Amino acid sequence: MRLSPKTGGLELSIRLATLEIELKLLTRALERRYSPDQPRVAAGNPDGGQWTSGGGASSRALLSGARVAAKTNDFNYACRVLRLNPDKASDVLHAIKNREGLGGANNCTFDTETGDVFFNGEPIGNLKERP
Repeated sequence: MRLSPKTGGLELSIRLATLEIELKLLTRALERRYSPDQPRVAAGNPDGGQWTSGGGASSRALLSGARVAAKTNDFNYACRVLRLNPDKASDVLHAIKNREGLGGANNCTFDTETGDVFFNGEPIGNLKERP
């Protein structure tokens, strides 16, 4: 950024004010996106701490030691957690969807503990099936 000798101070002041406004806007946007109640992958898991789209567990269920399924709609994440080959799991998923009359636009949810596949909350198969 080249400054003219006469207006250099003014140009710097304007640029600094612009950057401060941009920083405030970014900070507000990030604060709106963060929610401490958003479910995360449990600690001890290789992906622990990452946000997940799966339903969060109620504190009562966690305290009682009840098994709480970790669900996600992220196929690649489910494959990593389940330690499945994504290409083979994709073949299985396509076979499940074909069997159920579903297409690519029909989004499924995956249980990252069992490999179960859900559509509209109903189980329709398992990623560990043979294609």
